[in-house]
Amino acid sequence: MSLVRSGIQVAAASYMYWGFHKLHTADFLSDIDNQYGGHWQFLTILGLWTSLLYLFISIFTPLLPSVLHPLKRIILLLALPVETVITSIYWSLILLAPQLILPPATPVEGEVQPEEPNLFRIPLSMDLALHAVPAVILLLEFFGWEKAYRGWRGSWGAAAVAAFAAVAYGTWSERCGARNNGLFPYPFLTFNTYETRLCIYGGATTFALFFFFGLNALKKKFERQVKGKGRQMDGNGRVGGGKGRK
Repeated sequence: MSLVRSGIQVAAASYMYWGFHKLHTADFLSDIDNQYGGHWQFLTILGLWTSLLYLFISIFTPLLPSVLHPLKRIILLLALPVETVITSIYWSLILLAPQLILPPATPVEGEVQPEEPNLFRIPLSMDLALHAVPAVILLLEFFGWEKAYRGWRGSWGAAAVAAFAAVAYGTWSERCGARNNGLFPYPFLTFNTYETRLCIYGGATTFALFFFFGLNALKKKFERQVKGKGRQMDGNGRVGGGKGRK
């Protein structure tokens, strides 16, 4: 099982890194490199590298479990809700209101421009590497191999991590917007006032936290069911063994 898990982790990490690398080699994204913060102003990229860090540490955890296992669990506690909220918001807006998440495409000189501006889209292969695979691999890790968070780690510990992430990214996003002449990483931030952006940061954090609570509760339920089936099978084995001896 460890070889299967490691293989999946390496494959996912490689694909995710490929998507990030393509951001810096694609000519149509060169304008972002010239902005303050570059690609690092996007929550997508910060979440991506948090997920990559988790996968990297997880791969090497068997070599130094006493140190790397607790660190891996802390990073997962941060990465899992962040990636799930990124994926949920991104694909929901892509389907329902793409103008809120996608910037307008740079007009081509000489072409007749439509009444509604075209939106800039990255290739689907990159889109999946940045906005889908990180959440999928973390959910697979959590439900396939990791244990549920119990006690204070799954309650106010998760809340503290979520609050830290919200304040850190909110502060960083506001700084990038100020340094880029009011242009924020995402159009739905650019279009809104400071007060509304604060509500967006808080609302997204609350959604991510309660989504994590739901995932953690579901994981606990699965663990109880597996444990109960294990006890039942063990009990049946003992009874059967007794009858056989008779």
